[in-house]
Amino acid sequence: MENTDMMANKIIGSYINGNYKVVIFEDGTKLRVTPDSEFIPTRVESLDCKITQFCDMNCKFCAEQSTTNGRHGDLGNPIIETFPPYTEVAIGGGNPLSHPQLEEFLTKLKSQKCFPSITINQKHFMQEFERIKTLAQNEMIYGIGISIYDINEELAAKINELPNAVCHVIAGIVTLEQLKKMSELGIKKVLFLGYKIFGRGAYYYSEEVQAKINELKENMKNVKEMFKVISFDNLAIEQLNVKDIVPKEKWEEFYMGDDGSFTMYVDLVEKKYAQSSISNDRFDLLPTINDMFLDIRKRKEKTNEN
Repeated sequence: MENTDMMANKIIGSYINGNYKVVIFEDGTKLRVTPDSEFIPTRVESLDCKITQFCDMNCKFCAEQSTTNGRHGDLGNPIIETFPPYTEVAIGGGNPLSHPQLEEFLTKLKSQKCFPSITINQKHFMQEFERIKTLAQNEMIYGIGISIYDINEELAAKINELPNAVCHVIAGIVTLEQLKKMSELGIKKVLFLGYKIFGRGAYYYSEEVQAKINELKENMKNVKEMFKVISFDNLAIEQLNVKDIVPKEKWEEFYMGDDGSFTMYVDLVEKKYAQSSISNDRFDLLPTINDMFLDIRKRKEKTNEN
């Protein structure tokens, strides 16, 4: 499968994974190519990696229940050595910028040819903009996710300075008015996250939150025209019925798979792994990241059989 836009992008990584080839482009686009009817991986492609429980935002809907008493994860954990080349590592917390060993961790990932990205709150993005900009310019981070709760001109201008920045918004929290303002301020790329009824999010969930999810779902056809690029995590795909507004051929081309099919979650604070960050079933770390990924695959297949 070829696309002229993709061919214009620089390829930054490619590898064989089971019965298919993975190609990763500079703008974050990823292709899978196989002669077979399905993709069967033998290694993890991407993982969510929690490195700290510390955060000073105290968001009422925080699924991670982060606080200023939160502990930092061990970034010297030997499983990090087992991350395969070209693994996409989505670093989060808590506030990952608060971890005193963040730069060392990023340097380690770069030496292993991994592609780290980072997710931070807009407040911390503004407070540490120059630090983040330097990390991006030095190719220490390939993606910057900024959790938006109150877009403004100054924030939008900073976001638009960084080509690899993506605004993150949460279904049930973001409003149509906020999305319209983001569009008017020139925001180009938005990732929609599903509302996690997990952690503090379970206590914050209400009829009002569900009403906002429903309103967003009913207006997604208009919302998707507001931005150059929109994407969704799997929870948002489910909550917003995204499949209903995407042509079948486009869905088959762009859908990247269910949680646990090519991805996993690692918590370096509690030293646990799981299928995703909202999984109740969590397990003690195994010797390598692929041991854990293949275990998740087996558990997922067993669940599907039942």
